[in-house]
Amino acid sequence: MKKLLQSAAAGLLLASVVTTASAASYSFDFTPMAYIGPQPSFNYAYGDNQSLTISGVSGYWGPNKAENIYQWGHWGVYVDGGTHMTTNFNNSYQALVLDFGQAVTLDTFTLSHARWADGYNHVSLLALSDLNAPLNFSAAWGGLLDNGWEHAGRPDAYKGLSVGDAVAVQGNILSRYWLISAYNPVFGGGSDKWGHGFKLGGLSFTVHDVSEIPLPAAAWLFLTGLAGMGWMKKRKAKREAAELSAA
Repeated sequence: MKKLLQSAAAGLLLASVVTTASAASYSFDFTPMAYIGPQPSFNYAYGDNQSLTISGVSGYWGPNKAENIYQWGHWGVYVDGGTHMTTNFNNSYQALVLDFGQAVTLDTFTLSHARWADGYNHVSLLALSDLNAPLNFSAAWGGLLDNGWEHAGRPDAYKGLSVGDAVAVQGNILSRYWLISAYNPVFGGGSDKWGHGFKLGGLSFTVHDVSEIPLPAAAWLFLTGLAGMGWMKKRKAKREAAELSAA
C-alpha cells in the first residue's frame, strides 16, 4: 500500500509540472539593410507565420520632455545605415516598440550607434508583463509602470553600452510587447541628461512552446483514489476484527 501511494504521488507530481515542449530561438541583424525612408512600422517574418513589428514613440524637448509620449503613426520609424531608429531624431527619449505577435523572451539586443561624446549609449528596456493586456500607451512616460509595464532587470541595467556588443537582457520576462528607448530617468535609476535617440542594430529572442496538464483534475483523481484505498483498508480491518471475535 505504501509503495502504491508513493507511486501515485510521483505520478501526480509529474502530471502537474509545467514542461517546455520546445523552444525556438531567432535573431535579426539590421546592419546589412540599405536606407529605407520613414514608415509607420516595419515587419519581419519569423517562425510559423509570425512577424515582428517595429514602430516608434518618443517625447519632445521642453519642460515636459520626460513626461509626454508621442506616437508617430505614418512616419514613426525608418532604417538608416542598416539600423532602426525613430524619425524624430531631434526630440528626446526616442523609443522603439517591438511587437512579436506572441509572448517571447528577449535574449539580447545590439546597438549600432553611440550618440554621446563618451562613446556609449544609455538605454531603458521595458516589457508589458500582462500577457492579456492590449498595447496602450498612457499620456505620460511615468504612467507605463502603473499600467502593466515593468523593467527588464534593474532600471539602470543598460547604461554605458558599447556599439556592436550583444547586450544580455535581464529579468527572464515573457512578453509580447517590448519597449527599448534612450535612457529615460522617469523610469527610475537616477537622472541622466542624455535623452536623445539610439539605433538598434539587431536582437535575438526565444519562443517557448509550453504545455501543461491541468493540476486540479489530476489532484482530484489522486485524492479520490487515495480516499477509496483508505476506505478499502478500513473495511478490511473491520472484517478481520469481526472474524477474530466470531472465532
